[in-house]
Amino acid sequence: MSEEKNKKRIISRRELLASMGAAGVALAYGGLIQATTVHANNESVSEAVYGSDAEKKKPPVKEPFAVDWHNVKEYGARGNGSSDDFPALSRLLATRLSEEGGTVYLPQGTYRIGTNLTIPANAHLVFDKGALLAPDAGVTVTIAATISAGTYRIFAGSGSVRQRFR
Repeated sequence: MSEEKNKKRIISRRELLASMGAAGVALAYGGLIQATTVHANNESVSEAVYGSDAEKKKPPVKEPFAVDWHNVKEYGARGNGSSDDFPALSRLLATRLSEEGGTVYLPQGTYRIGTNLTIPANAHLVFDKGALLAPDAGVTVTIAATISAGTYRIFAGSGSVRQRFR
């Protein structure tokens, strides 16, 4: 007797999928019928999202994941291999990265460094393919920053590059 009940309960995969599909359509149709439109009447988006005390509850202006990205060419670096790019790099490091840090982007080019330079730990160097940092003879570039580059050469020149560990 129990085998007969079990045989009656067994349904094919096709019947199962068809019943699930029918149930899904019924739920979706019911949701469309009951759907309503919400309007914010004379409210700013902040008030609608955060309530009437929106000014007190707003999130901080600068997001924690925001990237402070600086292209060295926007600070006067030429990357032509003959001009000294030390003034542009030191100006960028002193004015933009002195407190909070950020990302220093070096697009393709050879950035000749004619004076000792230290790149601080709060910086992140990003080398584009074909970008070379080239200290002159007798010049040392000390890097405490993190570096992102591909599997290509990023240093040239007859000076030295040193890494300072934190």
